[in-house]
Amino acid sequence: MQNNQALQLQTSNSNLPTIANAGVLAQIRLDEEHYPHYRNIAPQARMKWVAGQIQYLASISRIRDFDAREPILMSAALDEMISADKDMMDLTLPEIADAFKSGVFGLFGEFYGLSAPNLFGFIRSFLESEKKRDAAALVIKSRTDAYMERTAAERAARQRAIHEEIEVAKRAGTFVPTGQVWFKPQMVNDAISSKEHREKVRQQAREILNQQ
Repeated sequence: MQNNQALQLQTSNSNLPTIANAGVLAQIRLDEEHYPHYRNIAPQARMKWVAGQIQYLASISRIRDFDAREPILMSAALDEMISADKDMMDLTLPEIADAFKSGVFGLFGEFYGLSAPNLFGFIRSFLESEKKRDAAALVIKSRTDAYMERTAAERAARQRAIHEEIEVAKRAGTFVPTGQVWFKPQMVNDAISSKEHREKVRQQAREILNQQ
């Protein structure tokens, strides 16, 4: 999904997922297709989104004298400040919305009013929150587990390929079990061109034979 499509899905607050805990936040962080990071959204689009968030916050805070131009001015100022902070630029829209709403509801200390500096402070508090730290640990674990699974699958595939080549060499009569694996079927010779790669294949073949 393109970033502008993802943005459209999140224009309404009803479409923003509620970040109830670190686990939910980790899933959002891992789903960049649906939840792009702030830095990957076009400036005009993200400022429009921030302005909409500010208008929403003014409504739930019952700020009656909130001028319609203020969200636009505040969003421009906020975008400039966020753009200078790499950690904030890495946030997703649901995270920023959660930071804003948590701040307005006093979860980051007493709420003193809706202003660009206060909203910036809410984002900073969110970055330092326990929920954010726990989610970061879950994301790292998920990516590490996925890497290990992928690596194990690739290793198993290589071992199967080597075993199949050994069997082909046996059937062709070109495999000689002399303590060193030395077989040269034509297809293997064509595929293997470097001394280093040949030695690696032989070592893996020896390991497979020792396991039989």
